[in-house]
Amino acid sequence: MRQTMMQTSMHALRTLLTLSCLALALTVLVPLGGCAARRGPLIPIGGSLDAANTIAFEAMLAGLPRHPTIIIAPFASAEPDESWERARAMFEQHAPGARIERMRDPSLGHEDEQAAVRQLHAAHLLFFTGGDQSRIMQRMWSAPMLVAVFRRDLRVAGTSAGAAAMSHPMFVGGTSEQALTNAPHDDESTPLGKPPGPRTGVRLNNGMVLGTPMLFDTHALARGRYGRMLAALRKQHHLAALGLADASGAVVEQVGGTTTIRMLHDHGGVLAWLESAESKFWTDSRKDVSQGLEPPGVLDSDGARISLLHAGDIVELSRASRARAAGKAGRAGFGSDSSLLVTRAVLRSSGTDIRELPIRTPGQQPSVREPDADARAYDDGVLQALLTRLARQPDRMFSVDSERTRVRVWADSQTRFALHASGVCTVWAARIAIDVRSANADANADSALTPVPSP
Repeated sequence: MRQTMMQTSMHALRTLLTLSCLALALTVLVPLGGCAARRGPLIPIGGSLDAANTIAFEAMLAGLPRHPTIIIAPFASAEPDESWERARAMFEQHAPGARIERMRDPSLGHEDEQAAVRQLHAAHLLFFTGGDQSRIMQRMWSAPMLVAVFRRDLRVAGTSAGAAAMSHPMFVGGTSEQALTNAPHDDESTPLGKPPGPRTGVRLNNGMVLGTPMLFDTHALARGRYGRMLAALRKQHHLAALGLADASGAVVEQVGGTTTIRMLHDHGGVLAWLESAESKFWTDSRKDVSQGLEPPGVLDSDGARISLLHAGDIVELSRASRARAAGKAGRAGFGSDSSLLVTRAVLRSSGTDIRELPIRTPGQQPSVREPDADARAYDDGVLQALLTRLARQPDRMFSVDSERTRVRVWADSQTRFALHASGVCTVWAARIAIDVRSANADANADSALTPVPSP
């Protein structure tokens, strides 16, 4: 126990020192003509990236010189040599004439770290491959590396684990069910600097500090990760969480207090956010002693919203710090209360607002791939079906169960639906609530995707 406490304290100290050094370095950059806020966009991709994904590669290469310098970091992969060769071949196909380099491994020593920093200063695009995001941060969690990535207009892109590591903190484990019920789970990856031990609930750890107050999750639709996104927002009070689907990406840019997200693909992903400080877990007084878990509760729906986004959708989110919202003195940033709330959310969609369509024929109804009859809340395709059914019947509430949770979605005056020419439907700012049952409570097996009266 004593050793575990010492290890945990050392991890906290290393984290504090690294962030303090980074804050100091960024402060020095301003009078030297640097920029304390990144100008370069982030291009996270949800996974399963291949050379056929022309849209993703065009977004990564847009605006770069004719012969750009591209640095590939294959650190996340268990087979980094194979990952490097595969990524290099894809970029050679899409960027002929580019200078493509493998990033030096900064964990091998001071000389390698300095060489990696020099590579980043000369680069136009930095790309992280997929694998385990904890392996990335074992190489990147130092002030010299974080400052080098943060600098000027460097584009940073990544797929799967490479995208997850682009947010701070980053997801490192836990399914939606485990995150919402604080259930134990098996996870081989060990958070950076943390001692081994039982894993419970949503697992977050240090990611790259890139100036965007968002969480990125990947494989979000196929693995139903919207539940853990909401659980993480409740825990971290970040601006929003963007969950990207496989082979789908987005361009994320930060200008002052506004974050802009431009979706690149249909079925691109989901965006979740909390609008008010009252969005949190309300728990009852019972203790589930049978498995030693936290008490069951409910993710309160006040201010919790979720959107289903497609190609051409552009979202602008504005923020205010919790300290500022509460009227407290202080400046947002490292070492201060930087908890964030969404104060303004705007959607510009390439689709047509359903309310502006004439009386809809069957061909004008939003299309949806129906999941299996016995599908549960966090199975592949269930969230899309739930939200698309809401678009078809916006005056109803729809719910779906998992083993220990019930997910409910409904529309209010801020919810919008935009039908695209491809048949998919953007669902904007739907209300969402997730009820958590005790472990010994029986789920209603007949309630999957069931409409119930609106509140």
